[in-house]
Amino acid sequence: MDILNPTDLRFLIAQQGRWCVSLYMPTHRLGREQQQDPVRLKNLLAKAETELLANGLRRPKVQKLMQPAEELLWDKGFWQHQSDGLAMFLANEFFVKYCLPAGFEELLIITKSFHTKPLVPLLNRVGKFYVLFVSSKNVRLFHGSADTISEIPLKFPTSIHEALGTDES
Repeated sequence: MDILNPTDLRFLIAQQGRWCVSLYMPTHRLGREQQQDPVRLKNLLAKAETELLANGLRRPKVQKLMQPAEELLWDKGFWQHQSDGLAMFLANEFFVKYCLPAGFEELLIITKSFHTKPLVPLLNRVGKFYVLFVSSKNVRLFHGSADTISEIPLKFPTSIHEALGTDES
């Protein structure tokens, strides 16, 4: 899963060009639906190619533009590490993708700049928190946000046995 920050969004907004392809689609973390995600992407990419060709872009340029996204179709590791949604942005000599914790509707937009409106709600997810886990045998500290949680290593004894230097056996 990727984390989108305001700098990423400003960078996308700053990109301008004749053919900016913005692609959004839902993805799945597990199960049979996950196996269908590459098929969904393939269909969206085919639709994008058709629209680009219909608007006068020559086939070699279309193929070059779409190549980075098409390479993902066969990347099993990429599809095994998904979140809830995929956002891709393609332009001349430009490609970026985000696996994000938001279930997007399938959407393809080709304009002179990237369509970033579906990303804005993700920037409002700033809630950060800590969880202190205390039991008779252990102490652990976690740092979390709306999307992730990770353990913070503690630099002091985390059990009564470590603190007193005794052995449980």
